[in-house]
Amino acid sequence: MEDVKPEEARFKARIGLLLPVVLSLCVTGVLGYPLLASSVQVTPVTPFQGDTLSGASLNALYFVLALGITASAMLFLIRRGRKRVLRRLVKVAVIVVCFTVALWYVSEIYLLSGLSLDDTLVPIILLALSLAAAISLGVLVFAKNNRLQLVGVVFLSALTGVFLGRNIEHRPSDSIGPRRGVGRLRYRCSVSRTSWSIG
Repeated sequence: MEDVKPEEARFKARIGLLLPVVLSLCVTGVLGYPLLASSVQVTPVTPFQGDTLSGASLNALYFVLALGITASAMLFLIRRGRKRVLRRLVKVAVIVVCFTVALWYVSEIYLLSGLSLDDTLVPIILLALSLAAAISLGVLVFAKNNRLQLVGVVFLSALTGVFLGRNIEHRPSDSIGPRRGVGRLRYRCSVSRTSWSIG
């Protein structure tokens, strides 16, 4: 006979479980509102142009292979009993993601703000703010307190959603002709006559 779980251990659906999702959507809306400006440029997030069948297929193959290799490496570490190493790698990956989206976001906000600072100070300030944000998010995500974890996960998911939502281009169903912005190989961030290139 199957063991019957006690009443207390059974899962109960309730409205409160939707709180993280609602909070994440609200924070995403607040963070994404300033980026509705048309001056915000699109940052390529795929290695190949996705406006053709071959490009979309190569992008899909690229991400499937990346996920497959990552999953295989994780399985190998678990079977070898290297769970501690795996945890550290996961933490490093989260910090890298936090830093990447934070750097992109603070750079765009700086450009939209219209501030004019010294060319030598701008990269240092943006990098410092991004690094501080990445460390703060990492501390919150891996905190032992559940509420702190919730705050970290909400902000990290919101920043990631804003980054992907703003940079993944789409073609409306009734549009004709090539998409604008497709084929950008460089993300230029003009900061007081200085351009940064990524990619």
